Amino acid sequence: MISTHAPSSRPGSRLTCPTGCAIGGGRRAGPGCQATLRRDLALAIRLARRAAERLESVPRDARTVCLYRVAFGYHPGRRLQAARRFADAGALSAHRFRQVAAALERRVIRFECRGQPATHPNRNAAVPRELGGRPNRDVIWLYPRYWSQTRPVRLGVLVHEALHLFSSMRDQGTAPRRGLNAHCYEWLVLALNGLATDPSDLCFCHLTPPG
Repeated sequence: MISTHAPSSRPGSRLTCPTGCAIGGGRRAGPGCQATLRRDLALAIRLARRAAERLESVPRDARTVCLYRVAFGYHPGRRLQAARRFADAGALSAHRFRQVAAALERRVIRFECRGQPATHPNRNAAVPRELGGRPNRDVIWLYPRYWSQTRPVRLGVLVHEALHLFSSMRDQGTAPRRGLNAHCYEWLVLALNGLATDPSDLCFCHLTPPG
């Protein structure tokens, strides 16, 4: 269960949505979309921190270990040669969730409503690599499908896109291993918080080798 009384912690975030958005079958104007997004951001921050706390707990409970294995294909206690400053894989994932929470809370992100791409009818959002010939540092596009999703799925999407914007996370087909696939983290952050996940995330996660 997600508390609907999460405080607004993102006064600096901005949303450009001139045509409004459709939430829960009803059409809302720009201010209504902004209020929904602000609440989604506050809740996404909370979920990312809770997920980090579960992964940092020692010893980790059986459910956390099981869910981590489902997402990444190995035990969170696995030592990583490429990330020796972290105690294990679970600690590295916790660090990434905390990075997301900090970025969503402190960074000024410009969200823009965009039309649903004809070539990507199932895409919820995207982070353009470049804008105006320069690397994109702060813009996330939200498509109509984002607004039509349940709140838990929207929260997972925000975590996913923040990983793209503020870290080296990729998607299926471009991530060399699951630890760098944002779909795996999107699925895990919801699963660790006991929320309904988007089944497609686990599918896209598993298209990438555990590695």
